[in-house]
Amino acid sequence: MGKTIGLLQLSQKVYDIVELSEKFKHSIGLIESSFDAIIYGDSGNGKSSYTVEFMTELVEKIDCRCEYVAYEEGAGLTMQNLMIGRNNLLERLGNKVQITDHLTYDELYKKMSRKQSPRIWIIDSIQLAQFTDAQVVKLKREFINQRKKKIIIYISWSDGQKPKGSVAKAIEYNCNIKMRVEKLVMFPKSRYGGNKPFVIWEEGAKLMWGEDYNHKVFGEKKKPKPKPKKPKKPKPLHLSTEPTTEPTTATKIQIAVAEKPLFKN
Repeated sequence: MGKTIGLLQLSQKVYDIVELSEKFKHSIGLIESSFDAIIYGDSGNGKSSYTVEFMTELVEKIDCRCEYVAYEEGAGLTMQNLMIGRNNLLERLGNKVQITDHLTYDELYKKMSRKQSPRIWIIDSIQLAQFTDAQVVKLKREFINQRKKKIIIYISWSDGQKPKGSVAKAIEYNCNIKMRVEKLVMFPKSRYGGNKPFVIWEEGAKLMWGEDYNHKVFGEKKKPKPKPKKPKKPKPLHLSTEPTTEPTTATKIQIAVAEKPLFKN
């Protein structure tokens, strides 16, 4: 049976808050030290790079260990390049991150239940882990909502702008932080606030988004393109109908009459 508390008890509760750097705080808000999240996006858009950056931030700020369950890549060369070559995590985090190439659900549950198990768990990917809805709900109930207080981050393939598959979509609906990665920018939906886009690599993002960068990423109004100026039409040439020869006799008489006073003084 679930635990019931009144509003007075709720108002007196003290939560363990993680002091994130400003960049992450603007993106996902003031987070608790126990939550679940999903990171999803198409291949080649920066999902792995963002995952490592987020993982590093949590390990450093909480000062804890992380277990990365790499169902897709295992402890292969690509993982070595990602963790060691590109992000230098051995120097930054020491041995606080450990890589496991595969765990069944029962093996994962057993490892997470141990007293000295890591605080942070990354499941990459939920599609290859092949967990069910009920198993995911059980992990949240027992390791996040209750006293064990873990952080579980699911990595997911993308289906357009949504995670791929029913289990991934259920996680996205139910979890505390949803993080969609597109063209080197992470777009968050966090229950903790923030919710500003997180630029993973600015130079690369600008190249990928092109002219839409400020408009699509930061919501700035797109500057209308100036309308091309219409070329001015040349003024029509008016050919004079005036004679170029000497005035006729009639004209001379008219001029002379006009110059003569009509009345004598």
